[in-house]
Amino acid sequence: MICLSCQSRRDTALSYLAGRLIKLLANSLRPVFYLHHWLFPNQRFYLKNTSHKAASKPGGPFNPYAKPDVIPKRIWQTNYTNKVTLPLKSAWCWNRLLSQDYDYHFQTTSERSAFIEQHFPGRIAELYSRLTIGAAQADLWRLVVLYKYGGIYMDIDAHLIWPLSRIIPTGATELFLRYKDGAATNYFIASKPENPVIKALINEVLHRIETSQGNNIYEITGPAVFQAVLSEHEHNWRFSQHTCLQGNFTNKFFQYIDKPEGHWTLEQKNHRAIRP
Repeated sequence: MICLSCQSRRDTALSYLAGRLIKLLANSLRPVFYLHHWLFPNQRFYLKNTSHKAASKPGGPFNPYAKPDVIPKRIWQTNYTNKVTLPLKSAWCWNRLLSQDYDYHFQTTSERSAFIEQHFPGRIAELYSRLTIGAAQADLWRLVVLYKYGGIYMDIDAHLIWPLSRIIPTGATELFLRYKDGAATNYFIASKPENPVIKALINEVLHRIETSQGNNIYEITGPAVFQAVLSEHEHNWRFSQHTCLQGNFTNKFFQYIDKPEGHWTLEQKNHRAIRP
């Protein structure tokens, strides 16, 4: 295994400071978010797909049919709905501020299923349909959409601390995140299309869906897969706390306010994660 860190000492120091400041800013907005919810409990905000002007150029870096050898300027996110609360919209606005020259693509639960059926019929579509919890479906979807088109995936509650142009190294083919203890995570992934490392992750997820006897999404489709596969493949990585954070603008209450099933950890306690 060869892990190639993409951080210099100067970058580490500056990104740590930026992360602390943004975390402070995001948390200071919490009273505003709760006040807004108290005054307007049913108000929701749309997350819209956006395209940079360069996307219209034939063969340009945003052409969905192009197969670049580097990470395309394209962001992917998913959620059970595209109508979100103010905290999630605020995180979205912050991310768009730090990625202004990137396309933005969002897919709901139904759109994810349609994408899988269209582009990955057969084994992948069949195993995807056996996943009963949205978080597990999103785990597999993020990998196949990056394998198909490339770009950057971020969880809906994640937020950047640096402009993406400073995070993604020039000419990089992938970028993964690790925590301080070295553990891998999957809430931020950057990759070129048809990346063999992403392919290896997809294959491992499919294998675990087929053979798993447990009910732990973390182990079947989540970060545990990344920990196992990335230990066997050369890859670029950064520390999560210096790149992209989670849960500062929002929390579980605001994220799952319109989802009766609640967080995926509650769902997997109530029913099987994989349909027999």
